[in-house]
Amino acid sequence: MTRKDSVGRQNAFYPLPEWILSAHRTHSEVLLENMQGRKG
Repeated sequence: MTRKDSVGRQNAFYPLPEWILSAHRTHSEVLLENMQGRKG
């Protein structure tokens, strides 16, 4: 209930931030592409 619980929580929450970061990356890339497209 100390180490195993904390490790389990970290493992459970680890993929969530990674997915959010990847989604944010793609979103920012799309925004950059849209801005470049408008400028070009």
